[in-house]
Amino acid sequence: MTQSTPKAFNQVIGNGAAIDRIKREIADNHGLGGCVFFLQGATGNGKTMLADIIADMADGDVYRPNCNDDDVIKAHFDSIKTLALTPPMFGGLSVFIFDECDRLSVENISNFKTVFDTIHRAKNAGNTPQVVIIFTTAQTKDTVNHAFRKHWDEFVTRCAFCKVGVTAEELNEHFAKVTDGQLTNVAWKIKVHSIREALAYVKTHGYPILDVMPESESFVLPESCSRKVEFVQANVCSCSCKTKNAAPKKQQGLIAIIADVVKSAGEPMSYSAVRHAIDESGSYIWKKGIEGYYRTRQVTSARRGCVKILRVFT
Repeated sequence: MTQSTPKAFNQVIGNGAAIDRIKREIADNHGLGGCVFFLQGATGNGKTMLADIIADMADGDVYRPNCNDDDVIKAHFDSIKTLALTPPMFGGLSVFIFDECDRLSVENISNFKTVFDTIHRAKNAGNTPQVVIIFTTAQTKDTVNHAFRKHWDEFVTRCAFCKVGVTAEELNEHFAKVTDGQLTNVAWKIKVHSIREALAYVKTHGYPILDVMPESESFVLPESCSRKVEFVQANVCSCSCKTKNAAPKKQQGLIAIIADVVKSAGEPMSYSAVRHAIDESGSYIWKKGIEGYYRTRQVTSARRGCVKILRVFT
């Protein structure tokens, strides 16, 4: 038996309540930019899987800092705050996944509160933060350590809280379908109601697994407030990075492509249309990240970057 890793919400086993909450948050936020999710549920129910699906939707850089390492966590705060105040030109959101966030120190818990405030202010100002934050934990308020318990309510209520877990009905329905009715009550044959336990039981007992097409439509990520982009201008790179001599040349080529694409259309284009044109061209620019400058096909903003190519408007 082989079980492929889900790449979309409609391929996930159960977890209906968590997926509905995630979708509602994205819809209310008019996109992923600035979303903060808190995925809580027992081990083996799909927290990491859901976080990976969200990260794939963001289609950008993904960071997984170790919550046991205070210095590593602290090193990311400035970058997260900068991204929170930097509206994306299109696509390519940076995703930070903090697995086992219950291991965060008290100092870093407090620091995250300031990050939440920064994101909230950016949204209130009409900006779309260029960052997505995902916390995961198998702990509950009653089982988490004392330090985190004191901050639990204030921390969790500032996130989109998603209770991750599968019900007995969801497990029975799914495995009855994929075993062609040979296993109709898997939930009553395992000690813990979890995806991992159910899959292990099916494998151990040699049940054949059918390829079953998802019944629901794949979730479509909304455009950020239906904003469009148009060509404006370019600024020469003034940074002191090692690549500053190469960066402007690459940027100029990308600028020419965007200008031609948008002007030939005769009207502002959607994020996805412009991005597709850049991907097709194979062009790239230099973007500053946590580990220095690197090549990317994602256009950056001009807050601290090298180039201003697009203007975003509603």
